[in-house]
Amino acid sequence: MINKFLNYWQPSKAIFIDSEFWPNTIYQLKKREIPIILINGRITLKTFKRWKKLSFFSKKLFNNFSLSLSSNKESFRYLKELNFKNVKFIGNLKYSESEIDNLNIDNKLRKIFKTKKTWCASSTHEPEELFIGDVHINLKKKLKNLVTIIIPRHIERCLEIKKNLEKKNLKVHLHESAKTMKPNTDIYLVNAYGITKKFYKLCNNIFLGGSLIKHGGQNPLEAARYGCSIISGPNVQNFKEIYSFLKKNKISRFIRNKKTLKNEVKYLFKKRKNLTNVKDKIKLIGDKILTKTYNEIFIK
Repeated sequence: MINKFLNYWQPSKAIFIDSEFWPNTIYQLKKREIPIILINGRITLKTFKRWKKLSFFSKKLFNNFSLSLSSNKESFRYLKELNFKNVKFIGNLKYSESEIDNLNIDNKLRKIFKTKKTWCASSTHEPEELFIGDVHINLKKKLKNLVTIIIPRHIERCLEIKKNLEKKNLKVHLHESAKTMKPNTDIYLVNAYGITKKFYKLCNNIFLGGSLIKHGGQNPLEAARYGCSIISGPNVQNFKEIYSFLKKNKISRFIRNKKTLKNEVKYLFKKRKNLTNVKDKIKLIGDKILTKTYNEIFIK
């Protein structure tokens, strides 16, 4: 299959992104003397240890790369140790992601949310939704008209999530529902893909999931572009350098349990700051990384 592809397209360069490595494809490209480039290279400690166990195979495989651009300093070290060639630290291309989207929100829904205190738990994994549900119950004792928006990472779990939250006596409304959202709704559960940014634009305060479990967190830059304050659990090792940048700009905050999350959300409701200047900083960093990456691949 790969030979048919290469015969038809006859590429002058092959670019791999992040941590996707396909051994057979790499060997076939090398046989044809097609330069192989890694951009936004990301190797976690766990992945590094796994490749080190296959040291003979991995060194032979990764030696075929002619240029390796790392997304962070940790990956820079690991790429060198794994025998990648011409390793350079450029920065994370996720800084240069585009935020140009159609972000129109239904007027009726917008009006409802304007009368509420809203915060959003995004990209949640099991059992983080139940954690968020308990925090909502505690917050509701002090905050009137509170609505918590939950956007699961995998929306096929929504019916199960809804059922489990309702066991806690929470009123749950599904985004894609023929029914109108009731005034006493506790949880607004988003069961549709591709609309997360709409809720980032709507909410000021975002909890990012995949961080209370051993998943490594989710990319916080998307929420930061919309001026959101970001709360995460302690497990954000996949985006350590990005979180370091956000922490320096007083955008991200970390929690370890339900009590600290409750307190952080209450604090952010009271202490709302204008974070729109961060968007310009992210764009500036992203443009530089994108230009450097382009120059390394096509100019030099």
